[in-house]
Amino acid sequence: MILSGSFRCSIIDFHFSSPNPEATENNQFRRAYLVGLSLLFPEGERFFIRSVKHFASQIHDDGLTQDVKNFIGQEAQHGKLHETFNKAVLGHEYNIEPFLKWYKSTMFDFVETQANRILGEKLALS
Repeated sequence: MILSGSFRCSIIDFHFSSPNPEATENNQFRRAYLVGLSLLFPEGERFFIRSVKHFASQIHDDGLTQDVKNFIGQEAQHGKLHETFNKAVLGHEYNIEPFLKWYKSTMFDFVETQANRILGEKLALS
């Protein structure tokens, strides 16, 4: 697996390469760590969106309302691009769905729900 190359999603062509090949392509641990982190990002992006949407109705400033809409759009796109990357880099060689299902159910279906219940949504958001 190499962290340089290209792939196409429906929106954009990606051409990516490591700024420091010695630190990624020639370091299997770091390469696996960075790709592994990418697996976690799509659910994290959805968490950010849920967190911000929950409080969006309390915003009464037009500029801030637009900033929130822009943020939600950005995070949605970011999550989709990570999913595309994950499937392109890992999805054809590894069955990543069981891990992603476990991660979502543990961190978001359970931990996020319990944090909101115990700490309150504002503190859990922080």
